[in-house]
Amino acid sequence: MHSNCKIYLYSCNKKGHDSKNYLKYQRDSVNEILKYVMKKEFEISFHKSMIEKDLYGKPFLKDFPYIHYNISHCDGYIACGISNGPIGIDVENVREYPTKVLKRVFSDKEIEFVESANSKNLKFFQLWTLKESYIKAIGKGLTYPIDKVNFEILDDNEIKSNQSNSYFDQIFLEDGKFVLSVCTFRKSELSIEHWNAGGTYE
Repeated sequence: MHSNCKIYLYSCNKKGHDSKNYLKYQRDSVNEILKYVMKKEFEISFHKSMIEKDLYGKPFLKDFPYIHYNISHCDGYIACGISNGPIGIDVENVREYPTKVLKRVFSDKEIEFVESANSKNLKFFQLWTLKESYIKAIGKGLTYPIDKVNFEILDDNEIKSNQSNSYFDQIFLEDGKFVLSVCTFRKSELSIEHWNAGGTYE
């Protein structure tokens, strides 16, 4: 069975914001994106008071349990994923990767994949966003051992995982400056829309 999965992306430049104001700007933008998405997709008038968190801290809409959504943001982008089944997304700006994290939560094969590459930072965040997307999809947060979630990315960018019954997509934004990974538990028909304050464009 296929799952419908739509990703709304918002390019939010940090220029002109200090760190504190930028975080507030992103939080406010997430709220506006959710208002737009819930109205467009479900004819729901969204308010942030509708959100509750489960025992693991994963947010959900208390009155609409059939709606599955996930939010991710980094310096430069906000991503909102909507699906008719559990979904996890993670977007990251490609930057110098933390070597301590590589050694602590990546398998030997994953470490070799990163360290043997010309574009080490990109390869690290390809794997990291995949791991994060899975953890967010299962909704266990930091209680789940991320080092147990392993991936192999083949030359044609096919993604293989040791997590059965999980499906992954990966998108490069702005010529590889950003990486977005998506995890669902049914094969998804993925579509992307770019959001701005005036609505969206394909």
